[in-house]
Amino acid sequence: MESQNKFIGMIGLGYWGKNILRNLHDLGVLHTFTTSLDELLKNPDIKAMAISPPQP
Repeated sequence: MESQNKFIGMIGLGYWGKNILRNLHDLGVLHTFTTSLDELLKNPDIKAMAISPPQP
């Protein structure tokens, strides 16, 4: 799948994070996984974000 179809950035691996990460990857839309919000916000290729914070 071409990189232009990979437009979702993900931050965090909270309770559901590993499942969300796997599904985004399987769908071919995962552009970046990181723990840095700034990294996602500075990337013009990221059109959407999935956020999975740790469980309190």
